Amino acid sequence: MNDQSITRFRNTLPTGPLDHRYNSNEMIVSYNEYNNISVQHHPPEDKLILSYISPGGANMETMLHIISVFNIMSEEIHVYCPSYLITQVQEYSNAHIVLHNIEMVPEIQTNIILTYGLDALYFLKQGIPLFIIGPYGLGGWVTPDNFPFLSREGFMGRPGGTRWEPIPAIMLKEELLVFKAAEDRAAIYEENSTLAAALPYLPASQAAALIDKIKARREDLDHHEKRWPLVPALASNISVVAENDLLYFRRLYINDTIATLPAEGADLLRLFDGMATFKEIYEQAAMEEADFWELIHALLDKKIIVLTHADL
Repeated sequence: MNDQSITRFRNTLPTGPLDHRYNSNEMIVSYNEYNNISVQHHPPEDKLILSYISPGGANMETMLHIISVFNIMSEEIHVYCPSYLITQVQEYSNAHIVLHNIEMVPEIQTNIILTYGLDALYFLKQGIPLFIIGPYGLGGWVTPDNFPFLSREGFMGRPGGTRWEPIPAIMLKEELLVFKAAEDRAAIYEENSTLAAALPYLPASQAAALIDKIKARREDLDHHEKRWPLVPALASNISVVAENDLLYFRRLYINDTIATLPAEGADLLRLFDGMATFKEIYEQAAMEEADFWELIHALLDKKIIVLTHADL
């Protein structure tokens, strides 16, 4: 790790403590500062300690999606989740999955943490080797190179992934096993050091307060007066392709088309630059107000545009 690598990574970070373009309904906030985790830096050659930590606010649907992948693997995996999920998860878990009530565990010793959501920031700040697996697929190892892409998606899984997309167990196993090689392990620790040095620390209480503000902005969309000053922007994982008199909205990395607009909508689309308010966009849209807001809600529902907030 050197000062140049830290500076280069910091330049990729959003200006605020969290990227305010996340979908607020899917944000996960840590309920634990995780001070009880210690990392085993030199695992035995024949064994890795793999720990999946369920983030605060996780639901049973997501847990089963991830447990179904772990069930296919043969490696022992320690799963830490809150008490309200333990009983149900146990019913669906194979013998090599060891369940723990995270609220009752005094200390967690591990080589690697698997998780998703904003808890990732807490683990990264501690320099813990971190692997993202979540409701939007396999995000993989968190590194300075892929941090911007994973963070834009709230560390919910694969950048550009779809909800509940299949997660190949063999791919997960192969990715995790690279940690056994001393050279690869050293590279992962070096990248973790870069991340830990560059990331700002954000206590859970501050993250929760920030997300409450974002959710309040989404509620403002239903208020006739409050919605006009809001500022939209094209989502960071959306590309727009003009073809055959149509604009195709496609998600980066997987290139699937999620919506189309007539080509003449290009001029309107350019106004979603993160600077103009809905009021300013409407004044140039040449549309009836009802039609304008119908379009806006359709674009928001498909996550083609997102809200930005300078005051966050």
